[in-house]
Amino acid sequence: MSSIPALRRPVVTIGSFDGVHRGHQALLTRINDLARDSGGESVVITFDPHPRTIIGGGGPPVKLLTTTAEKIERLEACGIDHVAIVPFTREFALQTAEEYLYDFLFGIFSPRDVVIGYDHRFGVGRTGNIEHLREAAAERGVLVHEIAAEDVEALAVSSTRIRKAVEAGDVRRASRLLGGPYRLTGRVVHGEAIGRTIGFPTANLDLESTEKLLPADGVYACEVCRLDRPKLRMAAMLYIGERPSLAGRRSRSIEVNVLDFSGDLYGEMMRVELVARTRPDQAFGSLEELQTQIARDGAAIRKILRV
Repeated sequence: MSSIPALRRPVVTIGSFDGVHRGHQALLTRINDLARDSGGESVVITFDPHPRTIIGGGGPPVKLLTTTAEKIERLEACGIDHVAIVPFTREFALQTAEEYLYDFLFGIFSPRDVVIGYDHRFGVGRTGNIEHLREAAAERGVLVHEIAAEDVEALAVSSTRIRKAVEAGDVRRASRLLGGPYRLTGRVVHGEAIGRTIGFPTANLDLESTEKLLPADGVYACEVCRLDRPKLRMAAMLYIGERPSLAGRRSRSIEVNVLDFSGDLYGEMMRVELVARTRPDQAFGSLEELQTQIARDGAAIRKILRV
């Protein structure tokens, strides 16, 4: 990883923090408070890609609630002073527990305090645990603060609930648990311009990460903005699905119709904040039927977004 600035009495925690949800936020508040009380700085160490993509044993691809960029933004919004993104490589995974502690954690970050879960494992074969950390930390005068089992399990339960809500298309519930809207970020690319021919031009979104967990197929009310103009938020209709009404087309598509907008968005990076799912994906017998339904969708979304 690249060099990091000198840290003042760093209070360090380590984890994936996928979603940076309400449970994580409560933990991060404790870490910030500990740093402030000791005159230090809070540091979150996290990894890219997710460790399971390297040591997952050939299972299904990891799907994440937050991309790395989204995670950094959410962590900084929680008041964390420094976010260290560590490249998780095969070489990193093959470190011994001692190398992980002395070369990586102590060698690079020189923590004053380490806040870690009771079940944290590290080093090749996951041979290192919190007792190894305590012994090594005592040699250096580093304080180790253990996150209790019930708190760790609550974090895991929260993440599972959010994933299930997203997969079911219940983005309202996911947003409540996250403490903020569920987001998709990507670049606007050229599509087949089918929407334009029926009066609903759409911006086709190419997501910035293939690891992002997509909500269930369907139509969603959302708000969008260009990344270079984050305060200029626009009401929009989002479609996710395989466009079953269009013969011969079965590739999954992510399309945004920005309400009351005319202009060129091609090439722009866009953020989509999902508000509510209005209906599942469905097939229609003709483009005219599809056009009628999209008009109804737009009316329903205007009511939800109050525009």
